[in-house]
Amino acid sequence: MNQHSAFRIDLDKILRGKAPKHYRKIPRFLISYLKRIVHQEDINGILERNSGLEGVPFMHALVEKEFNLTLKLKDEKNIPSEGRFVFASNHPLGGLDGICLSSVVGDKFNGKIKYLVNDILYYIDPLKPIFVPINKYGTQAKTSAKAINEAYASDNQIITFPAGLCSRKTGGVIMDLEWMKN
Repeated sequence: MNQHSAFRIDLDKILRGKAPKHYRKIPRFLISYLKRIVHQEDINGILERNSGLEGVPFMHALVEKEFNLTLKLKDEKNIPSEGRFVFASNHPLGGLDGICLSSVVGDKFNGKIKYLVNDILYYIDPLKPIFVPINKYGTQAKTSAKAINEAYASDNQIITFPAGLCSRKTGGVIMDLEWMKN
């Protein structure tokens, strides 16, 4: 059995870890609802089908096998093949944007990418090699600040979504939120 074959998302465990003092006060029906809207069982099926993959190869499997997408990078010639870069992007579709960007940029730079992500996403084990967690709603631990500094000092390409959230539909139009400093 490989290291990821038994890995599953467990929202109960995540909530206990993120909010141990408040967990017992959260109604069970609300936790069940959250499990449905985050598609916990669907995600666990994807994790099981792609066990053993991590980082960029895991993202490739999502693009090619799970979502059956064909990606075409427009004006790829404008991205140099060598050098270090910070890729700042809009985030209109949520996770799908990050998955596609990981696949394309990861290919171009031989898997040497690091994402600055909400620390909740760090609970997805196969993505830990390419994720640097950022605590958006609490105190940033010294270890997190160190990991961010190490990512910027490394030879990895940095990918960030400065708005920090997906775009929102306002007045019938999908709009990006204001970008934040990292």
